[in-house]
Amino acid sequence: MQRTGTRFFWILAVLVITVLCLTLTETKAQTVTSGAIRGIVYEVGTKAPIPGATVTVTNQDTGLIRTALTDAGGEYFIKMLPVGIYTVNGARQDFEPVLTSTTNIPVRILDPSIVTPPPIELRRVGTPGVVAQTPSTTTPTTQPTTTPAGQAVSVPESEQLVNTSNASRTQHFDLRQIQALPLPGIRSFDDLAFLSPGVAAPPLAIGSVVGPGVGAGVGTSGQFAVNGIRSRANNFTIDGSDNNDDDIGVRRQGFTSLIPQSIESMQAVQITTLLPEPQLGRNMGAQINGVSRSGGKNFHGTLYGFFTDSSLRARDTFDLTGGPATYPLKRADGTAVTIGRLTTAGQLVDVRPLAPANPVGGKSPFTRGQYGLVLGGPVVKDWTHFFFSYERQDINASRESHFAVPTVAHRGLFSSGESGLLDSQRNPVYPTSTAGNAFLSLYPFPNNPAGPYGAATFTQVLPAGADGNIFSFKLDQNVNAFGQRHLLSGRYNFTNDNTVLPVTGEALFSSLRARVRTQNVSILFDSPISARAANQFRLSYGRTSLGFQETRNPFLLPGGNGLTNPKEKAYLLNAPYIYNASTAAGSQFQIVDGFDTERLTGPLGQIAVTGYSPIGVDVFNFPQSRTNNTYQIADTFIYDISKHRISAGFDIRRTELNSYLDRNFRPLATFNGAQDLATLINPTGPTINPQGFYFGRDYLAVGAPTGFFQTFSSGAPDSTIGLRYSQYNLFFGDQIRIRPNFTLTLGLRYELNTVPGEANRRIENSFNSADVKQFIAIERELTRSVFGRSVSGLENFLSGRFKIYQTDANNVAPHFAFAWDPFKTGKTSIRGGYSLYYDQILGSVISQSRNVFPNFLTVNFGGYNPDCKTNPSGCIQTLFHRLVAQNPSFTFAKPGTLNQYNSSLGSIPLAAITASLLTNVTTGPGFILPDAKLQTPYSQHWGLTVERELWRDFLLSVGYVGTKGTKLLRMATPNLGPNSIAYVSSILSEQPFPNAPSARFPSFFGINVPPSRSNLIPDFRPFPLLGSFTSIESDANSNYHSLQVQLNKRFAKGLQFTTAYTWSHAIDEVSDLFDMAGAPALPQDSYKRSAERGDANFDVRHRFVYSFVWDLPGFSSKNFFTGGWQLSSIGTYQTAQPYSVLFCCDINRDGNASDRISFLNSTGADPGSAPRNTFRAQRTSFINLSVNKIFKIGEDNKLEIRSEFFNLFNQVNYGIPVNRLFYGNVGIEPLTQKNYYDTRVPARTIQFALRYSF
Repeated sequence: MQRTGTRFFWILAVLVITVLCLTLTETKAQTVTSGAIRGIVYEVGTKAPIPGATVTVTNQDTGLIRTALTDAGGEYFIKMLPVGIYTVNGARQDFEPVLTSTTNIPVRILDPSIVTPPPIELRRVGTPGVVAQTPSTTTPTTQPTTTPAGQAVSVPESEQLVNTSNASRTQHFDLRQIQALPLPGIRSFDDLAFLSPGVAAPPLAIGSVVGPGVGAGVGTSGQFAVNGIRSRANNFTIDGSDNNDDDIGVRRQGFTSLIPQSIESMQAVQITTLLPEPQLGRNMGAQINGVSRSGGKNFHGTLYGFFTDSSLRARDTFDLTGGPATYPLKRADGTAVTIGRLTTAGQLVDVRPLAPANPVGGKSPFTRGQYGLVLGGPVVKDWTHFFFSYERQDINASRESHFAVPTVAHRGLFSSGESGLLDSQRNPVYPTSTAGNAFLSLYPFPNNPAGPYGAATFTQVLPAGADGNIFSFKLDQNVNAFGQRHLLSGRYNFTNDNTVLPVTGEALFSSLRARVRTQNVSILFDSPISARAANQFRLSYGRTSLGFQETRNPFLLPGGNGLTNPKEKAYLLNAPYIYNASTAAGSQFQIVDGFDTERLTGPLGQIAVTGYSPIGVDVFNFPQSRTNNTYQIADTFIYDISKHRISAGFDIRRTELNSYLDRNFRPLATFNGAQDLATLINPTGPTINPQGFYFGRDYLAVGAPTGFFQTFSSGAPDSTIGLRYSQYNLFFGDQIRIRPNFTLTLGLRYELNTVPGEANRRIENSFNSADVKQFIAIERELTRSVFGRSVSGLENFLSGRFKIYQTDANNVAPHFAFAWDPFKTGKTSIRGGYSLYYDQILGSVISQSRNVFPNFLTVNFGGYNPDCKTNPSGCIQTLFHRLVAQNPSFTFAKPGTLNQYNSSLGSIPLAAITASLLTNVTTGPGFILPDAKLQTPYSQHWGLTVERELWRDFLLSVGYVGTKGTKLLRMATPNLGPNSIAYVSSILSEQPFPNAPSARFPSFFGINVPPSRSNLIPDFRPFPLLGSFTSIESDANSNYHSLQVQLNKRFAKGLQFTTAYTWSHAIDEVSDLFDMAGAPALPQDSYKRSAERGDANFDVRHRFVYSFVWDLPGFSSKNFFTGGWQLSSIGTYQTAQPYSVLFCCDINRDGNASDRISFLNSTGADPGSAPRNTFRAQRTSFINLSVNKIFKIGEDNKLEIRSEFFNLFNQVNYGIPVNRLFYGNVGIEPLTQKNYYDTRVPARTIQFALRYSF
């Protein structure tokens, strides 16, 4: 530890001294918010270069002035020019200017935004034959014209299209594209990134909630995946200032207000996908920067509104319609299934056919409006300017949602729900146990056989409304000091949205209301220190506040009976108790008066059954609330000396992640399928299970969870933590012009991300606490006496740590790139390079570790053995007892509380050992922690690009792009998974139900065995007395290779377009930290991780995208009918994302439900032989089209009427199909056919817009 600290100190010291020394010289480059103009001044006639000439550029809107001197070759380079329109002029003593047209030059952002105007021609005084400009003015006689806000400017042909400066692959989007292109949904400029080669959609998430991906099934895992790098690894900035959510690795955003300021307030957007310059880093993926608009010397603004409605939308494939008012349920023989009410006196009344109501009616309602205002202008002309924007978003909608629920037949052991069955003694019994009936009562009956899961479909129409507000204000101030004009800019962004998420995690009764507020304050000071040196200083503060509120479904009863704290009653499941009284004579269900499910299950937060939709909100992610603060201070110093352009600076950020997350405070009952161990232990014995496997529904029917998890707090439950850490980034780059046509860039970047620490050391203090030491001692002794080896799994994993993980201080990233103009014309370039980029360790990695032992104790009572209460030493050998649903709160919770540990039972370490013994050592302390030696992920970039300008306005770019990700984060279960595995020795009748003394119910007898790595039954975990824990590790890898082709046309003669084709292959071992629609995040086997190497979940082999903006012929005409027509479009065509097909059951007996199936063996008897992600979903294709009619009103005013058509040809774009065998009413069909259940691109939508600019 001391060596690491010393090494870091010397590295930091050397780099700081280097930067300080460089600031004593001078430099030259652009910043993330500005561009540059490079050109030449020569003598008219002879074309001899003129050294020492003064070149002045003036921003036509703001009056900002920059000057530079030409070098010995007559060249000049003027940097730090905010995006805008400039005039360019030159002068020198003994020379006079010649009439030129060097005006209206648009300067964009960053590389390759170096604009080259025509040469400035000067005439030596007294030289005859040349018309000189009037001496009384220093500006061209061609008067500059200002541009109203929101109006794009044609790029003059003189601007160089080919990048001859560096190897970065960068795509720019100007004001014309931002405002004209049809952007779907809540209009986001992030959608423009998809027009770049190498950019693909993130791995399809569980469910279709758009927004920050706070967990599996809630939001998306980032905005996009770039060049084979994970979608949470991109860096987002606005005007160069931080705009990241450090907790989850996405843009700072809400679920409705997806961007920090409105589209109308953006001047330009840029994405750098490969080999960013050394001043850009922090993340190993793409660099996305937006430049906000500024006010000018005149007042300009826009009023606008966008509107669409369900009457303007085609019906989605899964927005079903029609059908009868009810769907009567029937047995296989066609007879009706009935339901009645069982009174407290034992009488059955109100018997009627069971006919659930059909909720499917007309098209789901949907109305969306976006409307707002932008306004900019002077406060003090040519000195102070402002720009203001506001947008309101309103969505009134409902969504038809489909879930997989048990059919009548599946509401019984071995699919006996319609008729009952015989136990091992040949006694007739009902289909389900008393506890099984309680769990099944929480599942509604299917009500829509036309749905995606067939007869197992339950459909609900759920609220999905939202509203949002976006506000921004920017103030620019020109400052004269030290003989230079500087620019001081301040900007404030604010968003606030309120969104109903109808479904989270694809679970029943999981609706939430999300409230998100984001804020950002940014201050920039651009300072031209001298003709050769400039500096940009940035300060910013960003804040995200996010919270969720339960939206309770009317199907549920109030829960938490007996709890004294009202807050603890939220999110709990409870429903009327219904038991299945079906026999061979008929199928009947009975609602028991005065009895609810919680009477048997206890407080219950969630049910997860392999084969059906989960029930309830994810207990590991909710309830939660968080507030993130990020403070940033950054400086970029740029200088030009001789043939060197040197840049150096720093970017320092301080992050605070304050949150509460009641992880597993509410119990989770899991029912995972498994192989029938009886056939392995005694192959010649009597057949108990005719299926060969126990499906999750079988355990559900008898009420025997394979996992029953709850986390208990050692004191008053409090999951609040405050994480604090810093990011230190230093960079140095030298762009060397080896020859006039060959540029070499060398750079170095150093990044240090300090280890997050809890503000009150609530996590760190637990590692060496007295309770931990006591548990380690007990674990060592019991392991020695029972298993013959003295070892502590907890001690091994904690590794004597004092921090959450060790500091990784050697993150030095080199940068090498070249750009060659082989013909010295500026029309061809060959560019390439290699660089290394480090990533962030997400805050969620640490925030999930809040339930650390012994502050919290996670217990799994899925393998509860009553015999262990009276005979602890012999219970492991007891292979015959009733497998029951034991709610740990019955044993461990303090009376009247949800999850406060009952200290009367003894100390937490003793309770942990007791829990292990009570469950046949299938459980023990469980937690999530990063590996003690967690390291920073990084990616290597390399590429070679050839570019050629064609016909003056076209740019052809062909490139090879490669990346390799190393030390990527993933989750593993070193002590195997949490679920126990049942060895069922017999099926016998349990005691009768109180209200029905003659009833008999089935029950499993046998023993629950721990997960194991061997074929021995029973065997134990690697650390028998320690439970399943999740380790977050940095040992995953990825690689990517691609061919990327672009043909773009800059705006000229009324037409501008982009095209991009990518042929690529992305390979990795896991594509996100959370479960995805196509694959789980956990490996199939944590001890065989090499088997996870396969196609990335975002791998798309072929992708073609285009965009165009076309002012139709006659656009400039003032004719009412023929003038002012404009078309714009975006089109996407891509092959499908991959996915894995999972088996229904835990075949490798590791306690996780992540086993893949072999596509060569439809019985599923050969688990895992199929590589990861061997199946492909459906390709994606759609076209968006906008038809605009613009009416000019006077010189500066215009009215635009716009019609937008999204998914113009109404192509169906499905998500990932059902990818688990025996899911819902599906058998092994996922091996041979695709059963889709949702779409990811909305059906055709027409949207109208009105925009008035003045």
